Amino acid sequence: MKIISSSETSIYVNGKCCETTQYDFNNPNVGFAISKINGRYPEVGFFVNEDVQELIYVLEGSGSLFQKNNTISFKKGDGILIDKGEACYWEGDCRVITICCPEWYESQHKLLK
Repeated sequence: MKIISSSETSIYVNGKCCETTQYDFNNPNVGFAISKINGRYPEVGFFVNEDVQELIYVLEGSGSLFQKNNTISFKKGDGILIDKGEACYWEGDCRVITICCPEWYESQHKLLK
């Protein structure tokens, strides 16, 4: 068992509209973060996680996830699964919990035009 206190977290600023608090459990099988999105992320194009699935729970607010041929809208209390390899972008004003399998790592996260 392991606990990460809020003072041990890492903050990542992903552009103007996305800030993520990462809880670094150093477990290659699963990762945990809380993100605040206020606007569009990424600012242009799409993002894709090549190796990681993201299971998301919306803590507060609302927004949409856009793919090339699909859009889903979400609100507080909703759950979302983004499969590895799915290109999308966020737009909204929300705070979300993200559980990643395997643990999220920056080099597999790509921005696409």
